[in-house]
Amino acid sequence: MSKQSILVFYFLTVGIPTLWAQPIEVNQTLAGARFMREDVELSSKQVQQLLRVDETLALQFKKARKLSTYSGVSGFAGGLLVLLPVSTLILGGDNPEWALAAVGAGLVGVSLRLSKSSGKQTQQAIDQYNLSYGTKTGRQTTLSLTGQGIGLCIKF
Repeated sequence: MSKQSILVFYFLTVGIPTLWAQPIEVNQTLAGARFMREDVELSSKQVQQLLRVDETLALQFKKARKLSTYSGVSGFAGGLLVLLPVSTLILGGDNPEWALAAVGAGLVGVSLRLSKSSGKQTQQAIDQYNLSYGTKTGRQTTLSLTGQGIGLCIKF
């Protein structure tokens, strides 16, 4: 058996299942969620691709992404509406429209609620994925190449 066929066998039997068996970690930040898998940051689209193995998880994650988008839009709009009367007051305007600030504050509140809901749904989808598909295997494999040949060590 040649070295190349041993490497191919190793990759197919040990490498690919190990890649698929890694859990996803979620870190919630103020700007949204950050996804990590084996010290590699994943985008939300990459996570959505991983969650396609289970249709219910993919739909839950898609709904969470949609809520996150709505949260960002309403937060931005609310911030602008709060900023308009405040800037009018700072620049010396006669009569700032405080009703706009009240509506903006309401939109910011809605944005915070949507963001919190999005974070919970994202966390639930990732936790369910990790329970079903992302468990780490208890084995450790090493492949050694020396001048005399190839060595494969599997520890359980």
